[in-house]
Amino acid sequence: MIVKFILLIIFVWLGIRIYQALKLKKQRKIILEKSKDMVRCEKCGLHVPVNEATKLNNKLYCSPDHAHSEE
Repeated sequence: MIVKFILLIIFVWLGIRIYQALKLKKQRKIILEKSKDMVRCEKCGLHVPVNEATKLNNKLYCSPDHAHSEE
C-alpha cells in the first residue's frame, strides 16, 4: 500500500515537472519570435529588437537616453 502511494506521488511530481518544462519551452519560443523583429534607433542607427526599443513621439530608440536626448 505504501509503495503504491509513493509511486503515485512520484508520477504526479513527474507529470507536473514535464508540464512546467513544456510551458517554459513555449514561453521561450514566443519571446524569441518577438525579439526577431529589429528596428533602427533614430539617433545612432543601432538595430535593437523591437521589444527592447524605447518609443517616443512615434520614433524608436535603442535606449531611454537616446530618446530623451532628441527632445
